[in-house]
Amino acid sequence: MKVKVHYYGLFRDLIGRESEEVVLRDGATAGHIIEEVLSLHPELEGYKESIFISVNHESATTEKVIKESDHISIFPPVGGG
Repeated sequence: MKVKVHYYGLFRDLIGRESEEVVLRDGATAGHIIEEVLSLHPELEGYKESIFISVNHESATTEKVIKESDHISIFPPVGGG
C-alpha cells in the first residue's frame, strides 16, 4: 500500500519537502513507517529515538496499524519550558 507522509519543522528542512508517498506492506505499523522514512532519509537517523508520529491527527504508538487512507505526520523532537 502507499501512504502519504507529511513532514514538519526541522525534518521538512532536512528532507527538503513537505510530504512524500511511502510504500508499505499491508498490515504495516507506524513503526514500519518510521523505519522506511529512516531508510529513505538517513540524515534523520540521529533523531530516531525522538521522532513523534501522528495518525489521523492523533499521537500514535509504533504498534498502530496503518491503513492506506490514514493521514500520517512526522515531527521532530519538541521542547519547551
